[in-house]
Amino acid sequence: PPLVVGDEARLRQVLVNLLANARVHTPPGTRVVTRISRGPGAAGPGVGSAPGAAGPGAAPGVDPAAGGAPARGPGAAGGGAAPSDAAGAWVITIGDDGPGIDPAVRGRIFERFARADASRERRTGSTGLGMSIALAIVTAHRGALTVDSVRAGEDPARPQAHGTTFTVTLPAAP
Repeated sequence: PPLVVGDEARLRQVLVNLLANARVHTPPGTRVVTRISRGPGAAGPGVGSAPGAAGPGAAPGVDPAAGGAPARGPGAAGGGAAPSDAAGAWVITIGDDGPGIDPAVRGRIFERFARADASRERRTGSTGLGMSIALAIVTAHRGALTVDSVRAGEDPARPQAHGTTFTVTLPAAP
């Protein structure tokens, strides 16, 4: 079973936040897929830092021209320490085929009070704290949280590709 050492309520909060964001910030009919897989102990170089460097298992968006194949986009951001336990890591991805995250927001999505809309949106009640809290929780569990997103037309090789994938990597329990 996928076991990690940590605060169950706080880790659940991270997943609920990511799933709620997919529901709230994508149009009706958007497909959202959650996966969990076993990954290596270290998430690899550039985790959460290099634009275009997707985290483990990250494959944002769907390219309708490619028969629904995952699309890799130029927009990655995130943070947290790469897990380095000898026991390996669990990698949870929450991906959608929605419109993607605006590049102006994507680079600061994990900052406190970062929102796509400058005003507090009444429909969602968003304060822009959810992603920074999620990152803090994952980092406190010696994990990493990254986002990889692409909007239609952003990737010249796959102009129809769009979507967002959040990747949570947590050290596996020994």
